[in-house]
Amino acid sequence: MLGLFFATGTLAEAERNASGVCDRALQAPGPLHGWALLGCGAALIDAPWDPWG
Repeated sequence: MLGLFFATGTLAEAERNASGVCDRALQAPGPLHGWALLGCGAALIDAPWDPWG
């Protein structure tokens, strides 16, 4: 399991960003090359650093 934190305008944008980062890591030469992404999801959390909160 891998946890990523994004500050984005929407939950969908955060999920797209996370999926893109993981896809690039799995396609690049290195220790993760050839692995597969089985799922990607995001949870919307209220953070103390949230300027709109």
